[in-house]
Amino acid sequence: MRAFFVLLSGAVVGAVLTAIYGPRVIAYWFQSPVTVVDCTPAINWAMGRLSWLQLSLSVVGATAFFLVDRTLLRRKKGPGRGIPPAAPTACPRFGFRRFGCRSSLVINLAYALLAGAVTLLVLAGAVHLGLWASLLPALAVLIGVYYWRTRVVLAKVKVMMDGMQKDLQAGRIDKAVETLKGAFPLASQQFLLSAQLHSALGVLLYGKKDFDAALPHLERAFFRDWQAQTTLGALHYKRNEYAQMEKAFEKAVAAGKNQPLAWSVYAWCLNKANQRDKAQQVLTRAIEANPGDERLKSNLTALQNDKRMKMQAYEPEWFQFHLERLPAELGGGRRVMWQQRR
Repeated sequence: MRAFFVLLSGAVVGAVLTAIYGPRVIAYWFQSPVTVVDCTPAINWAMGRLSWLQLSLSVVGATAFFLVDRTLLRRKKGPGRGIPPAAPTACPRFGFRRFGCRSSLVINLAYALLAGAVTLLVLAGAVHLGLWASLLPALAVLIGVYYWRTRVVLAKVKVMMDGMQKDLQAGRIDKAVETLKGAFPLASQQFLLSAQLHSALGVLLYGKKDFDAALPHLERAFFRDWQAQTTLGALHYKRNEYAQMEKAFEKAVAAGKNQPLAWSVYAWCLNKANQRDKAQQVLTRAIEANPGDERLKSNLTALQNDKRMKMQAYEPEWFQFHLERLPAELGGGRRVMWQQRR
């Protein structure tokens, strides 16, 4: 709601300023096509220019207010700025639930829209190219600005992710978590970035066995991240929340249809939850999607013969879900941390 009222306020301010100064600008800037006999064309022309100028400045005003609100008024001082809360919050009414609660706060898109609106206003009003002739260059400016801003943000994120990977390789898990949290202030500037950061942080915290801290991040993870969704399903299994478990695993196998590990973890959890028939159905679907994978076929045969599934074929990635104890020959109680996505 706050974003809606900010946009509305900007549009109203732009409309008011246009109503006050619009006629003066038109009279000063343009040469009216007035004739000696009839003034009707001049009046129509002036009102058309006024309406177009008012609409354009309303868009510019709304976008400018939105940018100021997101970049200046909401900044917080002190350590931890921009780090997401420990518990999930409700999505705003005008947010996009499918892509994560904070993905509606897209600063880069606002910059691009502002640049496109200004370009359209200048070309259509000052240069007299006309509305339709001005749309193509304005669209080109919009795309160019958005692409440039995206590259800037993703370059910053890449530096942080590289630092996180170095921390993981050096065994500095806590520092890796803090490094990843440092990328969240950038999440409001780019589509889907918030959900992807929640995915990575949730999987990392789950790897530390900090399950309570991992849950809110995994619940806000990117819906196309099969590893994060599989991890969320495993966490719901640990909490005996089988309905939520199945929802998470269905997202995982939809995103990772060609990932036998996701299918196998799904079937394993169903089997352990005394749902052997469902587990067999899942493995049958998995074999249809991956007809050449012998591990899936072997596990389906095992369930059909009332035997245990053999998950050791997926080592070491299997043990990062903490569903079985790590064998002594692989390190016993050694922690298996987040693996690189394949």
